[in-house]
Amino acid sequence: MVAALDWTIRTTLEWTQAHFARAGEENPRLAAQLLVGQATGLSRLDLYLDYDRPLSLCERDCLRALITRRDGGEPLQYLIGRAPFRHLELHVRPGVLIPRPETETLVDLVLAALPPRARVVEIGTGSGCVALALLDELADCQVIATDNSPEALALARENAQLWWEGRGDADSTGGRDTGAGYKTDTGTVDLSCFLANLSLQKAPHGKTGQINRPCVR
Repeated sequence: MVAALDWTIRTTLEWTQAHFARAGEENPRLAAQLLVGQATGLSRLDLYLDYDRPLSLCERDCLRALITRRDGGEPLQYLIGRAPFRHLELHVRPGVLIPRPETETLVDLVLAALPPRARVVEIGTGSGCVALALLDELADCQVIATDNSPEALALARENAQLWWEGRGDADSTGGRDTGAGYKTDTGTVDLSCFLANLSLQKAPHGKTGQINRPCVR
């Protein structure tokens, strides 16, 4: 164990990486970076820019708990609460499947087959990764994402909101927040319409959450 006075970010990264290497972690360096970053609130880049900063007692306790959970087999994505998928970074949590890299190939196949302004229905959306990737990459696409799990639909709605808030044209085209939506050079994007389309609706065989590209007036 690292001595109490030597818990700098550098030493902590080295110790954590060595621990995971002994435990047979597939990528011990990445695991160490992600968990130390989660404990300290720093990005992977910022860890190396702040190499000599000592960890606080709270950060060390948090890291110990994360390492214990990882040693118990909990996925890294659940520990840090997010997972990359194509051009997106999605929230993930236990109870909803983690987006898999193989699923990105499915999106490639769908994008190659669909025309512009396509309307897509996805059954079993989970985190919303496929639906949001299609919205993000296919022009004027409309997606209805369904799932019989309320937890999955709640997470998909959360990720849809994050996707919308992170869109470049929401704030990089000289636009401004008008309260009802965003005023851009090409019209008004009605955010309330977008949020309404994410509400749960009764369906004959389960519950449906609808994710649409925001209305443009």
